[in-house]
Amino acid sequence: MSAADCACAAPAPPKARQAARHAPSRRSVAVFVVLSCMAASVQGSGGSGREGQPQVTQEKPDIAIEQEKKRREAQRHEAEEREAERKREQQKLEEKKLADKRAQEKKEAEQREAEKKKADQLAADKAAADKKAAAEKAAADKKAAADKQAQAERDRKLREAFRNDTARAAGLEGGREGGTASRNQAGGGGGDAGYADLVRACIKPGVIYSASGSSANGNPSVVFRVQLLPTGEQAGAPRLLRSSGVPTFDRAVDNGIRRCNPFPRPSSGRYEPNIDVEYWMLDR
Repeated sequence: MSAADCACAAPAPPKARQAARHAPSRRSVAVFVVLSCMAASVQGSGGSGREGQPQVTQEKPDIAIEQEKKRREAQRHEAEEREAERKREQQKLEEKKLADKRAQEKKEAEQREAEKKKADQLAADKAAADKKAAAEKAAADKKAAADKQAQAERDRKLREAFRNDTARAAGLEGGREGGTASRNQAGGGGGDAGYADLVRACIKPGVIYSASGSSANGNPSVVFRVQLLPTGEQAGAPRLLRSSGVPTFDRAVDNGIRRCNPFPRPSSGRYEPNIDVEYWMLDR
């Protein structure tokens, strides 16, 4: 572009400038024309040797500024988005931690409550069991005391009755020679043979002893004295008066006598206080 062209592109009269204000879209064109004129002036002053070189086109200043502004705005917006995302993630993490903490605290509280209820139930069960055991023990002690007292009263009455019967028997038979000896020989001798048979029949089922041989080879016998109450019950353990010479047989007869309790009732209806029982190993 020549200087003349630049002159032609010089600023327009006021009316022309006023028309340009109403046409903003032409501003960039006018700026470009001015810049082109300036470049042409520089090239013209440099001599004819540069007229053939390509012209340098400069970037429009407003466009560059606007692009830089947009780039910075985009960077700022991206940074703000990253920061907002970081804060959201941090908030989510804190909310999760808080929720986990509350859940753990709730779980521990429920566990403590369950353990407390279990302990309370165990204590209540133990208290109930202790109370029941104490009541049962008290009832058992009371019953035992009552049974003991009743047994003592029965024993007292039996002893009293035995003393009375003994005294009465002594008064009735005191003048007879030999007293009750012949009558007490339940196992043989000069006593009541029928009653002796009853006594042996009562004792025999309880004598567990296997004897072999026959009476021709010897038939040993054992003699026990048995003390009886007026009811026919034995007042104590049988007392060995004469052994058979066979300890196992003696023990077997002792057991048989103990199992014969009470003794058979005599035909007179009154028991003698002492009866001597003779028992043979083999039936006679």
